[in-house]
Amino acid sequence: IIDYVYENGDRKFNELNFNVLDNAVFSAFSYIPFELFEKQNSAFKPKKLSELCLDFFAWINLNYLVEHFPDWLRRSIFLAMAMFRRKRYANCLVTDFSFEFSEKESTQFGALNILIEDGTASVVFRGTDNSILGWKEDFNLACYEAVRGQINARKFLKNMMNEFPDKRFRIMGHSKGGNLAVYSACLLPKTKMDRIIRIYSNDGPGLNENVFNSEGHDLIQDKITHIIVGEDVVGRLLCHEKAEYVVKSAPEKDYVMQHDIYNWHVDDLSFVKLERISPESKFITDCVNIWLKESMPDSKVRERLVQSIFEAEEKTGVDEVGTILKNPKKFILDFLRHTNGIDKQDRKLMTKAFMDLIMTMVKNYPSYLKDKSEYANKQKTEVKKETEMSLSEVK
Repeated sequence: IIDYVYENGDRKFNELNFNVLDNAVFSAFSYIPFELFEKQNSAFKPKKLSELCLDFFAWINLNYLVEHFPDWLRRSIFLAMAMFRRKRYANCLVTDFSFEFSEKESTQFGALNILIEDGTASVVFRGTDNSILGWKEDFNLACYEAVRGQINARKFLKNMMNEFPDKRFRIMGHSKGGNLAVYSACLLPKTKMDRIIRIYSNDGPGLNENVFNSEGHDLIQDKITHIIVGEDVVGRLLCHEKAEYVVKSAPEKDYVMQHDIYNWHVDDLSFVKLERISPESKFITDCVNIWLKESMPDSKVRERLVQSIFEAEEKTGVDEVGTILKNPKKFILDFLRHTNGIDKQDRKLMTKAFMDLIMTMVKNYPSYLKDKSEYANKQKTEVKKETEMSLSEVK
């Protein structure tokens, strides 16, 4: 997407219409930690996007980069550098920045409203950041009909639509931000839904079953672009829309890094598309969804399980995801050691839950092997066809 900005950044929105890659650019841009150098919520004053980039460059320092910025967030520096003087983005007006980070409410939330020169507004919801708190909120999506971040998203979108009654809106976000985009749009009054141009969920997890089956979701379903990646373990969780397409990402067989929007392959004005997700990805996400529905149907049990997991995690002293990714083996050993220190009943619940998940995977393993075989055979057939066509062209 940074290549896309460099190649098309001098074409204004009235020269090149807003497209799916602009959605990805704005979604990635929202991860910049504006709360550390800008005022927020009602104290925020509108600024051009180029001014926000300049403030970011002026604020950033080496110590913060080394200690708190994992590799996937460091690329936001290069994205800001690419956007800074490109006329497509530089004069976009960021009118609002909403932020909340609360241990008490288990909330990590960020949102921007961006006005662009085609006369429309883009509401962009931030996904999960580098904090453990953000990941805890992600787990809570499976426990509650609405978490605090979703409530904040609904309020923010409604406020923006009231503040700019003459604007039509695009709503977007990556990962949890995609979930917030869909959720907030579901709960709008129908008159406001009519002002939505498009909703983008970039590998975002699905919704609670009640919200997914609601009238509001039915009304906006045709406006949702749900994108997942080849090795997907996020975008197919919970109740979700059918993916509009699967994006080629890198590196192969890396479920964490493929989720990173900076690794999604781009071709001209769109993403490089795959025919389907990998058999391994399908197996993992199908098993988790079945496990949640059949083994963990009670939301209170799910809630207790999440609390137990993060109680043990808290004892490890780790408060940033980047620390885990640097040495996952050490973290897992520390985590397992600290599970002995939690309540006996909670430990029993955790053990049973993980055993149920393993049994679900064992039960569905034959289906996975069949899918894997069919997938491999189809790939061989396609390679053979391509080889024959190339030989024919040579002749």
